[in-house]
Amino acid sequence: MKLLPAKEARITPEGRHWFFGYYDIPAFDSDAGRHLALEVPFMDRMPEPTDAAKLYCIDLPSGRYTQIGETTAWCFQ
Repeated sequence: MKLLPAKEARITPEGRHWFFGYYDIPAFDSDAGRHLALEVPFMDRMPEPTDAAKLYCIDLPSGRYTQIGETTAWCFQ
């Protein structure tokens, strides 16, 4: 088995809560140059119908993150 090189690095700004995950859907594009993430202002309760999550595309080589949408249809699962 070939091991791929990896390093640990923060890719999101501090101060808010960032996540992505849905079963077997990867958060990275096929070249691992961009990452999809949700940003929310809390993690200590369940979301209410009016709580919005911001959707971002993070460009890993440049470190830029761009908001591409916002939704109230989300959960922590």
